Amino acid sequence: MSALTAGTDQWDIATHDGFIAYYDATLRDAYRAAARLTGGNQASAEDVVHDAYLSLMRAAQRSDVTEVSVGWIVTAVRNRFIDGVRSSDREERRLQLVATTDTVDAEESSQHSPTATTATNATALLAALSDRERAAMVLRYVDDRPVAEVAELMGTSVRATESLLQRAKRKARSARGAE
Repeated sequence: MSALTAGTDQWDIATHDGFIAYYDATLRDAYRAAARLTGGNQASAEDVVHDAYLSLMRAAQRSDVTEVSVGWIVTAVRNRFIDGVRSSDREERRLQLVATTDTVDAEESSQHSPTATTATNATALLAALSDRERAAMVLRYVDDRPVAEVAELMGTSVRATESLLQRAKRKARSARGAE
């Protein structure tokens, strides 16, 4: 039996061979949609496509979905991308709230502790960095993780992570000098 249901554009993904045939036939369309959504960012596009196919595979294993079209995976890619943007926005708001709370708490207690003043300064310096720079600096110098582990967690090479850390340190020094 063919994976493509006769006379329709529906793919039978109930079997392993059917799923693989669907994947092979639709990957180009799914990736093209993801690349447009992510502005051509290859790593992000691959992540979105991977998540969409993984979701489809899980749904097929539960027998929630047995036949799909090309449009199904393109819609799933779009939905995964939107979910990622929303999640990123929520995380950004959460970080801003934490930074604001930490700054207020530090200012209130700075009269009593020189360490609190240092924490306030560190928070201000971190705020001057981009999200990626801030994440790298926190992982490396606050969490005390090796550069290789920071690179792995951030999905970049060790060299790219070292460069990112150097740029972040220069930017932090520059922000400290501007105070």
